[in-house]
Amino acid sequence: MKPKLLILFLMVCLPSLVAAQSPQIEVSLTNSGEAKLLASFTVPKGLYLYQDMIEVSIVSPKTVVLKEPQFPKGITKKDQFTGEDRVVYEKSAIVPVEIKIRPAEALSLKVELSYQACTDVACLLPQVKEFTIELPGYSEASPAAAGSSSAPAKAPKGSTTAEGLMAA
Repeated sequence: MKPKLLILFLMVCLPSLVAAQSPQIEVSLTNSGEAKLLASFTVPKGLYLYQDMIEVSIVSPKTVVLKEPQFPKGITKKDQFTGEDRVVYEKSAIVPVEIKIRPAEALSLKVELSYQACTDVACLLPQVKEFTIELPGYSEASPAAAGSSSAPAKAPKGSTTAEGLMAA
């Protein structure tokens, strides 16, 4: 009976112990121009970030709609729990998310960014961070209306972009 209790204890407590002792992922969400948000992740050594666990969503106002994130190329890794191949990011990743529908007036967006990271031993609890982003108003004369946006923010040195390029 005691070995079963020990196994149960380890299954329940080990992820929490690993999370408490693991360095945390640095996360930011910025407006890179009139029609694009950039979710940036800095992943400490020993952790990796699951691509399929990254989500960006608008909390308010609901009149703003986002396109699907443009994920950079990652590393395929076999999940130690499911045995499935999953795409992960190590070191850093920048994920652009274009704004599909937005109002004419400038406003503040409340945006949630969720993600989950793991080590080779256990996974950290899923994280949800909320950001407030200032969004300029849309007009017919703006670059976004003409099909181009202002220059995107410069990627941090050594990070992977959606095009799969390393920033210098």
